[in-house]
Amino acid sequence: MVSILARNGDGSTEPALLNTVAAVLQADDVRPMTDRVRLNKPMVITSGYRCQDHCARIGSTMTHTTGQAVDVSVSGGHAYELLGIALEEGFTGIGVKQKGTHKGRFLHLDDLKLVPGERTRPTFWSYWSYNQIWCLRV
Repeated sequence: MVSILARNGDGSTEPALLNTVAAVLQADDVRPMTDRVRLNKPMVITSGYRCQDHCARIGSTMTHTTGQAVDVSVSGGHAYELLGIALEEGFTGIGVKQKGTHKGRFLHLDDLKLVPGERTRPTFWSYWSYNQIWCLRV
């Protein structure tokens, strides 16, 4: 089940956005997020698909606009376990934020492809602070 809520008004969503999300979720190259069984813990998705306007407003990269990226609220041993699963499953972009309150900790996972001169894959990064990201090519 996918829930889509607008931030404005009564939470209803424009039909164009619903159509965009439906098209992304039905694409042949979109893989199902089924790692919950392997982790044996419910996962809270704090960010999935984002429209380009939202990414621009928050100063974020566009990885979430593809429908191939997810941020999972997870910390401690569960984060370590999910990181191992993500590597085994072939995720190509992994971002780690494990500082601060447990509520604010997460892993970013995506399976985007390499785009020479634009996007390095596979890659791994750590969120040091809200506006500073450190990247390491693996």
